[in-house]
Amino acid sequence: MTTVFIDGLGLIGASLATLIKEKNSSIRLLANDPNNENLNYMREQGLLDKACSFEEGAKQADIIILASPVAVICQRLSELAELHLKEDVLVSDVGSSKVQIEQSAQPLMAKGVAFLAGHPMAGSHLTGAKNVDTSRLVNHTYFLIQENCNQEQVAQFEELLAAAHFDFRLVNAKSHDQIVAASSHLPHMVAFALASTVNQAREASTVDWGKPAAGFLDATRIAKADATMWTSIFLSNPKQILAELDDFEKELSRLKQAIENKNATELFDDLKAAQTARLQMEKE
Repeated sequence: MTTVFIDGLGLIGASLATLIKEKNSSIRLLANDPNNENLNYMREQGLLDKACSFEEGAKQADIIILASPVAVICQRLSELAELHLKEDVLVSDVGSSKVQIEQSAQPLMAKGVAFLAGHPMAGSHLTGAKNVDTSRLVNHTYFLIQENCNQEQVAQFEELLAAAHFDFRLVNAKSHDQIVAASSHLPHMVAFALASTVNQAREASTVDWGKPAAGFLDATRIAKADATMWTSIFLSNPKQILAELDDFEKELSRLKQAIENKNATELFDDLKAAQTARLQMEKE
């Protein structure tokens, strides 16, 4: 019987646990989480075989999935390097910044423990096991960084999550961080900044705005995401995020200049190009 230990039963960790059990109910699932509500909920759903400490779960596991914030994942990797684990154990994670995690995994890999870094490109502003909706993950991209594990172990991990029909893609840590800085980290940063900017205007207004405009709600939905988690993410990938912010500021400056110059042609061309790109990305 395969034993899987998941450290962190937030939205992603609990979603993966659900998918694992959906594929193979005979898998023994252990979990650790600082929030007892998450553990109790997963137990009530019949998905969790046992709640245990990090050390206990890690020592019993054939597969370990670290599904906590990036800073905690790095700490856990250091802890794993000091534990006596099963000889053929496979360790993975779901952190959204891989270079820092890769660096933290070096002592573990030096001991010969197989590490397969990973990141499912899906989620929600909602948090906690009670908000699990596996449809948010199905058919999405799942990046894998094949550190020191072999192809058989990669296949084993992909089979474990087969119920989600992920589009698994092998990349290196640096490429991953560039991709997510542009496609995930920057949009969240912009959403947070936009929500703050609009709120300042609302508070300064002498008029009751009523219900927020749909455009504002659509553009800032992800600003409802957990601040603790995103603080950790932003600080774990600063170089790439700052580079993307620089590029974004250039785009804003060009649009601002077109408005200042009343250059309708330039403004239309920029907006049209952005619209076309957005439609194409959604089609792909």
